[in-house]
Amino acid sequence: MAEPAGKIVPVVLVAVERGGSDEFLLIRRREPPFVGLWGMPGGKIRPGEHPADAAGREILEETGCSLTNLRCLGTVSEFLIEAGVSYAHLMIHLFRASTADEAVSESREGELSWRARKTIVAAPPDMIPSDVRMLSDILLPEKPAHAEVHIEKEGGRYRLTRFEKTSG
Repeated sequence: MAEPAGKIVPVVLVAVERGGSDEFLLIRRREPPFVGLWGMPGGKIRPGEHPADAAGREILEETGCSLTNLRCLGTVSEFLIEAGVSYAHLMIHLFRASTADEAVSESREGELSWRARKTIVAAPPDMIPSDVRMLSDILLPEKPAHAEVHIEKEGGRYRLTRFEKTSG
């Protein structure tokens, strides 16, 4: 097991469902980590901010969408590892919500796109590998859980090496 990174970074990720459809909003990341890969929108929780408030704020900032029916479905302790050393430790609060809004096609954070559930669970290679598992195992079936995740970076590519649910 890799040695844990020193600082834990609290973040939120949100599975945003287009109201009444089977489509979820994804963003192609412009910033590290995961540059160029599709994943759930979200971001860092500010000091003193409640995770649910951070979820609403981040989605509005990144996508222009307002959320309804926001619910927390778990947490994930995610370690990003390179050359056997953990260089980042994210504490991810997972949310699912709906929106009636249409997202813009691009934001300062990255390109936005609605993707069908079946496309997401097929684990396309252009998606963040841990986001695929968080979506398919926890968020889409709405099965609350906590998990530990390890993602190894090798030559500019990311590989999921551990996804272990600790409850749920």
